[in-house]
Amino acid sequence: MNGEAEIDLRQLLKVLRKRAWLIGLVLVLAVTAAGALSLFVLPPVYEAEVTLMVSRLQAAGTRTAARETLETAVDPLARLPQMTLNTYIAQLTSPRLLEQVARDLGFDTAVWTPGVLAGMIRAEAPRDTNLIRVRVQSPDPAVARSVADALTQRFMTFISENNRAQLEKSVEFLTQQAEAVKADRDRAAAELHRLQAEPGAAALLAEQARTSSSMLAAYRSDLLRARVEADAARAALDRLDQQLAAIPAVLVSEQVTETREPAGEGGQTSGATAEARVVSRKETLNPVHLQLSQLRHQKAVEVAERQARVAALTAQVATLEQAVALLNAELTRRLARESALEREVARLEGTYQLLTEKITETRIVKSLDLGQSDIWVLSPATTPGSPVRPNVRLNVAVAGLLGLMAGFMLVFAVEYLDNTVKSPDDVAAATGLPVLGQIPRFRPGGRPWLRRWALGQS
Repeated sequence: MNGEAEIDLRQLLKVLRKRAWLIGLVLVLAVTAAGALSLFVLPPVYEAEVTLMVSRLQAAGTRTAARETLETAVDPLARLPQMTLNTYIAQLTSPRLLEQVARDLGFDTAVWTPGVLAGMIRAEAPRDTNLIRVRVQSPDPAVARSVADALTQRFMTFISENNRAQLEKSVEFLTQQAEAVKADRDRAAAELHRLQAEPGAAALLAEQARTSSSMLAAYRSDLLRARVEADAARAALDRLDQQLAAIPAVLVSEQVTETREPAGEGGQTSGATAEARVVSRKETLNPVHLQLSQLRHQKAVEVAERQARVAALTAQVATLEQAVALLNAELTRRLARESALEREVARLEGTYQLLTEKITETRIVKSLDLGQSDIWVLSPATTPGSPVRPNVRLNVAVAGLLGLMAGFMLVFAVEYLDNTVKSPDDVAAATGLPVLGQIPRFRPGGRPWLRRWALGQS
């Protein structure tokens, strides 16, 4: 295609074959230099390895946003602080720890600085394990082992001291909290005792409320009975009034008297008489009406008495109802206050007991060997017998590969920069004209097979 250069594989192979000696020379030089550097120039480096096992770990990012109870809030203070493997690995190369390692080994701290020691140490955690591999590299195998052992012991001591200090702070904090809770509990208990000992205590108010309620029930029963009796008396009085209305109060009696009188003047015969009728009225009190009136008067007095009793009982019932309502209201208020204080005392007592238990647990944990309970040596360090660097085979192999690549690049560069004409193809490529023939050049006394080969090539 126009504008694109075609690559002929045969031409490339021809170029490589023509300058194979140059590729071989570069390869030999690279391998020789790598072997010489590995064997005679680079110092040997020895490696001591220690494997640690961590017993208690906390997975990162496992905390939830749920509301914590008192138990879950206090419990971490009574236990050893949990850390992740990355935290332990970071502490292994902390400057403070490395300074103590240098002093333990008697090294000159001006020379063996934390930076120098940190450059010798490699710590890693194999995936999905609770192991920590600590590798210490040094030109001296004894130094590598000494640093590995000292680092391990100092690290375990460092963890123990940190845990012990943390637990001491936890004990102090829990003790302060327990004292404060105890003081609050005592104050709440004293307030509850004072409230229960007052004249208006809930127990006395409850007894008064029960007595008043019993009296109120009795008065209500009496009131109901009095109303029934008053209604019965009023009905009887009404019946007497009806009877009195039907019976007259006065009885009237008439008496007729007939009289004979002599005839008067006028020429009547002698001996004749005249008859006359005289009617006389007599009123007397009706004894039945009088008796009913007396009964009505008595019944009216009884009705008045019954009504007065009803009125008196109604007033007493109203008074007792008001008194009972006030007693119940006061009793409810007192009971609510006493109940709140009792709950507060119980809560504070539970908190105090929990804090006391956690203080005891923390002191027990503090008395343990915290470093050994956290971390122990699974595989101690040994004095290395052979260096890990330089790796002669690996260095020679890498140098050979790099030398081969450099030889190829050098051959192609030389071929690209060479613009001389050495063959008919070069002439055709330079002039753009076809080659009609070539005249071979022979040296005097040349061999016949060489002439034939040259003519065959041309």
